[in-house]
Amino acid sequence: RGLVGENTHIFSRDDNLSSGNLPTVNRSLILEEHNGAGIFGSQFGIEYGMALSPQYSIAVAALDNRGSLNQDRPQYNLGNSFSARLSATPIDEKEKGQKLTWGVALDHTRNFRDRTFPLLTATLQSQIGGVQVSGNKLSVEADVAYTFPALFGRPATIEAEGIYSRFGGSRTDVAGSFVMVQHQVFDSGPSGDLDLFARHDAVALKTASVSGQVVQQATRLGVNYNLPYAQRRANLHLEYAHNRASGPAEILQARKSDEFIAELRFSLQPYIRH
Repeated sequence: RGLVGENTHIFSRDDNLSSGNLPTVNRSLILEEHNGAGIFGSQFGIEYGMALSPQYSIAVAALDNRGSLNQDRPQYNLGNSFSARLSATPIDEKEKGQKLTWGVALDHTRNFRDRTFPLLTATLQSQIGGVQVSGNKLSVEADVAYTFPALFGRPATIEAEGIYSRFGGSRTDVAGSFVMVQHQVFDSGPSGDLDLFARHDAVALKTASVSGQVVQQATRLGVNYNLPYAQRRANLHLEYAHNRASGPAEILQARKSDEFIAELRFSLQPYIRH
């Protein structure tokens, strides 16, 4: 496939949703901080992807993820950012309810200017800190997800993702990861389908201009409910998050908070979690 336009970034397994313009069912805190649409901007560019085999696929993109349509100073420098991604599905046994996927990605974006890398609360309701970043950014990402039958034969999925970025101009290093477990309670046409999930997000940030390191964590519990008779295109998302952070006061403005969010989401694409 080939794509031209906004949100073509391939850095996340949630392809074309990593800018934050669209709500994914389970958003990664570290991905939102890397790609928030109001911070680094939505991505304008071109992407090409192809299947190498039934198990492997690749995607490459040339774009400008410093921001375009939703920025005060739009930028359309195709090739300012180059990214590549390899994805694999070594196990996909539908009769056994087992599926294993993994992916690795690399992104290099040049010439960041006047940007703040934000530290956000888990549900993105507030910003607890941030640092100025500049120069070229080199990022590497890896993710894995495994689905299997669990309690009462219902599917469960364990997934994890990690990202590391280096902003050369400001000498800023950011590493982040999340681990999530979700389990389907029921799945029936008249009643819809309901999942429970628990996850933990962590981010570590260090910059040359400030002594010390910020460590940010979020523990998150919630419910995802695909509503009845909506063909998985209407979703109720309930989530509680406990945020905590430690580090230098020059970067952090808040250290602890509790959040609750309720969202009703509609999509032309079905919400599929396992």
